[in-house]
Amino acid sequence: MISLAAAVKYPEMLEGLVMMSLPDPNLEKEAIPAFLYPLVATIKNVVANPLLVKSVFHFIRQPSMLRRGATLAYADPKAITDELIDILAKPTQDRGAANALTALVIAQNNPNYSPDVKKLLSSLTIPTLMIWGDKDKIIPPKLASEIVRHNENIQLHTLKNVGQFTHYECPEQINKVILDWIESVNS
Repeated sequence: MISLAAAVKYPEMLEGLVMMSLPDPNLEKEAIPAFLYPLVATIKNVVANPLLVKSVFHFIRQPSMLRRGATLAYADPKAITDELIDILAKPTQDRGAANALTALVIAQNNPNYSPDVKKLLSSLTIPTLMIWGDKDKIIPPKLASEIVRHNENIQLHTLKNVGQFTHYECPEQINKVILDWIESVNS
């Protein structure tokens, strides 16, 4: 989101943009029936309670919980190694990590937080490569075609049998896709 916003605001500073999937905080409005908005807002306000977030954080940062969560992000269970769990767990042990998560949850609950992704995408003027894993369980791959529809400058590359963290699951393939795209843009 930060890269997208920067590319729209300062296109003269960039020759192109590469994104790996793209969260759209406004999608829940499209996915949830309007009559459920008040209920969802109430649940989000309860969940955004700092005491609850900190309590849940101390539970979910346990290696066993991180391992379970990683199964949502990775298509290949073999990619979820002890080394990966150690890498994921390390930042959660930092002083202030619970406060950072709390601030993020509260900010996401702020109605002024959510950028208009479709407007940003429509405003892109530079060549853009969107890479998406076809097994992404966090941000559904069907959103990729919706994103590409907003701007002809966006080229979509879908990776087979890859989840949310494409750059971790298949770094060599990602590097090749990006290098090939850079070459095609510069030709």
